[in-house]
Amino acid sequence: MIVHARKQGLRFGWVGFDCLYGSKRELLNAVEDLGERFVGDVARTTKVWTQQLQLEKPRADRGRLAKNYRLSEANTAQYRSVEALAQEHFESAHQRVTYRSGTKGELWTRIWVSTVWDLGARHTGATRAFTDHPTRCR
Repeated sequence: MIVHARKQGLRFGWVGFDCLYGSKRELLNAVEDLGERFVGDVARTTKVWTQQLQLEKPRADRGRLAKNYRLSEANTAQYRSVEALAQEHFESAHQRVTYRSGTKGELWTRIWVSTVWDLGARHTGATRAFTDHPTRCR
């Protein structure tokens, strides 16, 4: 849809989607590859790495070629759920963001932005924002 919309000449600053699509790594990677800015809900159980991973290729063993990289023993990154990261950092590091005024006053949310990594993705890191809106996605 994004590629089709751009071909039709539509202009937009952001792409947004709910947790049904936000939890699909392939979609996140494809949107990022297009160079689009996006915001998407993810399930609170989504796990990410807190730092860039240090990987090493294992040595060949008993004449077999080593195929898969593994985590280096020097790796300090933690594999944590989005929920655990938010519980640890949100209250002390969030910002209040007003996005428009309504008839009943300002509409605002609290947001915390953090760079995280996904080992399953080919990308080295992505900045992800976490808000105080609860999600029903599991």
